[in-house]
Amino acid sequence: MSLDLSNYKKTKVKEKKDFQFNFGKISVSKTFSDKQKEVFYRELGMLLKSGVDFKKALEI
Repeated sequence: MSLDLSNYKKTKVKEKKDFQFNFGKISVSKTFSDKQKEVFYRELGMLLKSGVDFKKALEI
């Protein structure tokens, strides 16, 4: 038994992108440390558990 792989579409692998701002020719890129990510997710989780919807929690 063989498989015909020509029928399957290849999925694109997304690269990990940094947080970026582009202002014309000036580009600022920043990666977040594990500690900063931990604080962000903890605060996001607290907002979600308190009843704030996801979109509003990200805006805050």
